[in-house]
Amino acid sequence: SYAARRRQLAPQCVAPPAPAATSGGASSSSGRTSPAMAAAPGGSVDIEGRPFDLQRVVVNFSNVGATYGEKVLKRMTRLFDYEGVRRCVRHLVEKGFSVVGVIFENFRACDEQGGEMVTVPEDIKQMCESIELTPRITGMHQRSADDEMTIKCAYRRNCRFLDNDNYSDWRRTMQDARIRAWLERCQELLQMRYYFDTCLGTFDTLDGNSIQVRAPQQQQQPAPSAPVRAAPASAPQQQQQ
Repeated sequence: SYAARRRQLAPQCVAPPAPAATSGGASSSSGRTSPAMAAAPGGSVDIEGRPFDLQRVVVNFSNVGATYGEKVLKRMTRLFDYEGVRRCVRHLVEKGFSVVGVIFENFRACDEQGGEMVTVPEDIKQMCESIELTPRITGMHQRSADDEMTIKCAYRRNCRFLDNDNYSDWRRTMQDARIRAWLERCQELLQMRYYFDTCLGTFDTLDGNSIQVRAPQQQQQPAPSAPVRAAPASAPQQQQQ
């Protein structure tokens, strides 16, 4: 079961807690104060011994924008819309995350707020720590280069990543053995899932039931009872002469 699988992974990758919201938001090119890089307490490290950066998340923009276009805008073709990315990034920043976006370079897409775009809208750039552009590479084995880049960007930062793709193929076919092992062991603990409310259009993450690691409580021993002292033996009476 899912819960059993998480328990098996716990010794290698301790479940990270949700970050506390901060008033300053995430760091970005606009100069806001970034929340400190945080690792979960209790030895929360990956299989290479690196502490998790739990305040940072790599977001696959293609996955988010297409989901918004399909679920909220009810599009049948050219699903992607930057408004979905905008709502996603704004939500994450308000939660205190630093956001790293991944998107194909020269990606032609729609934006509810400004028609057709060939670059990431400026307001989205300002909310992000960085935008990583995936090269446009030809070849059948390179069709999911943005997925591969999302995984590798998260691995290098040892941080969370947001995408509703299960990445089952990448767990088998990732060429780099270290990244493949990291994904296999830590995906369920670091990958963030999300949804758009089809009626309201709001974005939110699906956080699930995180594992809480607690130190075992010692059982209280009953207070020892006072030893019962035996009554002193009475001296034998002398026989009357």
